[in-house]
Amino acid sequence: MPVADRGHTQIFWEEQGSGEPLLLVMGLGWPRQMWTRHLPALTERFRVITFDNRGVGQTATTLSRWTLSDMADDAVAVLDAAGVTRAHVYGASMGGGIAQVMTLENPDRVGALILGCTATKAARRLVPFRPVIRRLLPALPRGRQARTIALAQALVYGPATDPALIAEDVRLLDSLRRPAEGIRAQRRAVQNYEGSQLRLRSIRSPTLIIHGSDDLLVPVRYGEELARLIPGATLVVLPGAGHMYVTDATEAAGSAVLSFLAAHPLEPI
Repeated sequence: MPVADRGHTQIFWEEQGSGEPLLLVMGLGWPRQMWTRHLPALTERFRVITFDNRGVGQTATTLSRWTLSDMADDAVAVLDAAGVTRAHVYGASMGGGIAQVMTLENPDRVGALILGCTATKAARRLVPFRPVIRRLLPALPRGRQARTIALAQALVYGPATDPALIAEDVRLLDSLRRPAEGIRAQRRAVQNYEGSQLRLRSIRSPTLIIHGSDDLLVPVRYGEELARLIPGATLVVLPGAGHMYVTDATEAAGSAVLSFLAAHPLEPI
């Protein structure tokens, strides 16, 4: 079993495909398998490395508190375990925050940087109450999974996303290890992070920002802010996509990532 050993934390990782290394960093509470819809396109051209952040999945830790910087060090440890000196790094949501910290603290380890549905620090948002209730009420008598799907439709996905795709994601998520204490510790790390706004102008990695136009959890204005602050960053907004744009706009997101990486190959060290 491939593990990056940090003593207190055993980080489970795996790889697929071949080519330039591409490290994927997932968001809050979600194990590595939530990249599943993205992987077929990416693994055709890249050596894709995924891992479980501490607190979820097959990664084990004896700690109950940590920081985003600790999680960025975990990502670097995964590269070390994989024998990778430098990789493209793609983080989504909380993973985008981790990727920012990783790039700022270890710039020599990062080729191209891709930040999906993320922000410079924990996003402030105003969740629309009425649409949530409108989705949730009809699902209340139909059981827990129906309620979970309805809530996901209202908050996480774009308004036109096929409910069958959402149900597939929910079933996958339900099958994975996501202990409440691990998710709480991840949330604390995100909420306590002071933010990267003042340091982003120092980033020299070619950077792609991807955001869904209808993201309610991290509204698109946060992606626009990242694009303004990171020198030369490219912003791609996916029309009609929500926070889980990997499901809402799988093909468009994959195409944007592949085109960007093709234009920014790893430079020789």
